[in-house]
Amino acid sequence: MDGVVRKDWREAVVDDKGRIERIPYELCALVALRDAIRRREIYVEGARRWGDPEDDLPGDFESARSVH
Repeated sequence: MDGVVRKDWREAVVDDKGRIERIPYELCALVALRDAIRRREIYVEGARRWGDPEDDLPGDFESARSVH
């Protein structure tokens, strides 16, 4: 659950017997996915806005890294 369920959501996700409630967990997973896409930790293949951040770099980035 670490990295997916925030501490303020844990009470809603785990019931009193220690079992995981499905719907709150799925909401947490979707929020974590949204946050990762916004930070560009993961990307959507072929998408313009949420695409691969490497595609945004100039073509000569590695050779002229100090300039850029």
